[in-house]
Amino acid sequence: MLHVPRASGGDLALPVPHPSDPPSPAARRRLRRAFLADLLRASPALLRWAVTRDPVARIRIKHALGLEAVTEGLPIDPRYFTDAPPPRSRRPISIILPVHNAFDLLAETLRRVGAHTDVPWQLILIDDASTDPRVRPFLRAWAEDHRGQVSLIELDRNLGFVGAVNQGLERAEQHAGHVVLLNSDAHVPDGWASRLDRAL
Repeated sequence: MLHVPRASGGDLALPVPHPSDPPSPAARRRLRRAFLADLLRASPALLRWAVTRDPVARIRIKHALGLEAVTEGLPIDPRYFTDAPPPRSRRPISIILPVHNAFDLLAETLRRVGAHTDVPWQLILIDDASTDPRVRPFLRAWAEDHRGQVSLIELDRNLGFVGAVNQGLERAEQHAGHVVLLNSDAHVPDGWASRLDRAL
């Protein structure tokens, strides 16, 4: 069921078929009719394939039955083929970094965020109830050293990655720009943020 909250209160409950549910009898009849029409269209090529094993007939059979896995791609932007480097983005980003233990990797992760983020940035650290007693004091000190640019959320119980990220997203709504989710073991390279932003 899909539950949609109403502005007036309460939920509107809508049934949603599960992908593994068998098709309805009407849907089966439509599928059979479409398949028979395709099979009729493919019958000359099927006969030819049965008699001669002609590979061209096989291609025509696949085409008539819609079994070709060919999709049309979009043209490539010609700017990608110029020698000039693309302009660097200066749009701000909010970085959400949930942390649960992994203390040995944390210092390098944060050092690289500070040293290699080449656009205006805000960092939202979430301590997801780390059991390592070194983590929270370290995060507090790092946030204090970067006051104004880093905010720290300290959770009293472990919410897991998704729960911690949701806490960070609420805080990120106060800032402009894109939001980047970063693992606490991700060691970002130089210029990572503007290169990521250019792709958007």
